[in-house]
Amino acid sequence: MGNTWVRAGLEATEATVQPDRASAPWPWHRIHLISIVNRVLCQAGIVHTDLLHEKGAEIEKLTAIATSQFNLSDQADLVEFAVRGLVSSQTFYKHHEIAAAIRASADPEDDSRLSDRLALISDAIWSEISSLSRITGSLVSGSAV
Repeated sequence: MGNTWVRAGLEATEATVQPDRASAPWPWHRIHLISIVNRVLCQAGIVHTDLLHEKGAEIEKLTAIATSQFNLSDQADLVEFAVRGLVSSQTFYKHHEIAAAIRASADPEDDSRLSDRLALISDAIWSEISSLSRITGSLVSGSAV
């Protein structure tokens, strides 16, 4: 994490013999997702090994929401979406102003990144989202997606 290596060990319950790996296809989708999870963990400053699995699962859920509900596919946009979800609220995208900003413009000349669009959201909205998340565990206002 950051500039140091983190080792989180998992105890194997039984030894398995791997088949010829040369003939097995690489799980590229999973490898891509692991790359996103690692980038989000680093950017969100999560370094405690006891949180890696829990937060990794949350990041995978956020990434699935970003791709299925908002058609995000660029790695930088997926990382931005997941980082925002971890640091503000896992349901931040339900706020109507946030949801509008997440959706990319239909204008082919608009090359803005998700980070650019979310940076335009006022601090008051981000504070509201974080406060509601701490109080209720989810958004209860501004939740029209």
